Amino acid sequence: MERNLNNILRRIDWKKGIEKIPWKREEFVLSLDIGTSAIKWVLLRNSKEGPLFLEGGMEDPKNLRAILEKKATSKKCRVRIAISGPKVLLKRVLLPKMPPQEIETALRWQVKEEIPFPIQEVYLDFQEIRSIEKEGKHLLDLLVGVVHKELVDSLLSIGPFEIDTIEPALLLLPRLFSLEKRNDYALIDLGASTTHVGIFHEGILEMAREISIGGETLTQALTCEIMIGEKKCSLGKEEAEKAKLSYGISQETSTASVGTEMPPEKLWVLMRPILERLLGDLERFFQFYEKRDPPREIQEVWVTGGGAGLQHLDDLLKRHLGLAPEGLSFLSQFRFSQGFLRDTPQEEIERRLGVAVAAALPRKEIINFLPPSVKASRQWRFRVRMTKTASFLTIIFLAGFQLFFAIERVALKNAIQKKKKIWEELASQRETYMRWMDKKKHAEKVVQTFSNFLEREPLWEGVLKELSWLVPKAVSLKELKMENGSLSQGKKNYRVHLKGEVGGSKESAEETLTHFLEALEASPFFEGIRLVSTEGEASSEGGIPFEVTGQLELEGASKED
Repeated sequence: MERNLNNILRRIDWKKGIEKIPWKREEFVLSLDIGTSAIKWVLLRNSKEGPLFLEGGMEDPKNLRAILEKKATSKKCRVRIAISGPKVLLKRVLLPKMPPQEIETALRWQVKEEIPFPIQEVYLDFQEIRSIEKEGKHLLDLLVGVVHKELVDSLLSIGPFEIDTIEPALLLLPRLFSLEKRNDYALIDLGASTTHVGIFHEGILEMAREISIGGETLTQALTCEIMIGEKKCSLGKEEAEKAKLSYGISQETSTASVGTEMPPEKLWVLMRPILERLLGDLERFFQFYEKRDPPREIQEVWVTGGGAGLQHLDDLLKRHLGLAPEGLSFLSQFRFSQGFLRDTPQEEIERRLGVAVAAALPRKEIINFLPPSVKASRQWRFRVRMTKTASFLTIIFLAGFQLFFAIERVALKNAIQKKKKIWEELASQRETYMRWMDKKKHAEKVVQTFSNFLEREPLWEGVLKELSWLVPKAVSLKELKMENGSLSQGKKNYRVHLKGEVGGSKESAEETLTHFLEALEASPFFEGIRLVSTEGEASSEGGIPFEVTGQLELEGASKED
């Protein structure tokens, strides 16, 4: 049986949802958004009331091992990691329709010329978007994710933590903010070193772009020297970061200074070349998407990430892109513990922790960068568990099946016994009923005979004939004696004495005599039939003597009769 189950399980595609076993829902989930300047993490607990976010924070990337050791080990969490950066690429690819096991090989040949590193040094995964027909050919529309092996292997080598998924961060945000049903919107994630841009249609990533400009690029630009009158002014890195957060992109003239004698409007002068390059890349990317066939128009722009908090950035994006960017808000959609980042502003949490929160939530299967060897190992463990579970359930089922039939067999046997008893009682009742029906028919025949007899003037010869007809075969009359009675209203009454004997055994003789008496009593002539005696010596033939008395009433009889 186990061999047959293994053959069945071997034919199933375990790639999707391998660890999403319905009865093995993880209680605690630790999700991490690993960026270049910080690691954003949240700890989630699943319960009957829904997900509850217990803790969260932002740490230095050097503290990754410490976070895992402290959080994942103590709670025995499932670990989910979201990654981004220059070593992660997302791309849409069209392939001819083919068996699922051949798609990965075909994709490696398709994308090897379009990625900046050798195809042997990457892990590749894909998600099927839809099947389309183009120019009479059936094609597969796939979203392909490529990541450098060095990044994934470094995460897996941190410690004995079972990492559930390693996913591209850009694909997680639309589901978190309920953007799946919106058409043609752009999502801009302003990170520390890079800006990731994705254009989505109904929740599906259509195009993705990474721009090597981020918050640290702007901070670096502010550290350059600038002439103010005859003096050279510059900011240190900490001063530049503080000035960027305090003043943002300000083009207004002010007499205030930024830490030194540098006025705030000079910040725009230093950051302008960087911002123009970023805005130019965004404009060209949007225009390229809108000129596709069929033509589309981006209707909304959503901005997230640490750089999204830069002051006056929204006005600048609105002037160049023609769309007012909107911030992503999710805190009102989920439950958070009272101490969850209590001292951190709400806007900061929503900008920085969005990806980590999205990675922790239950969701549909997306691209997972776990190596094939890890997936194969989990598939093997999963198959073993499934085989053992299926075998155990089969044994339980068969045992329960036999127990069920044993119980049913006993119940059926008891039911048959009850039915048999009922039928035996019915048979006895039927026999009694048939006996009484025979008596009834005999009595009705007697009544009918005497009724016919009464329709004409009775003669003694006829009375004697009818009387002899009523006598059963086993009864022989020895003496018939009648005594005259009174005459009243044309009816003559006689006193009748009958003597005879009944043949057969005692039991049958009593039954025969009873039928004879009932027939006399039921007749319209005789009344007051009474058995006087059954005593006397038996005859030589073995008959039992008896004597019966009664009255006979005749209509229309004269006195001479």
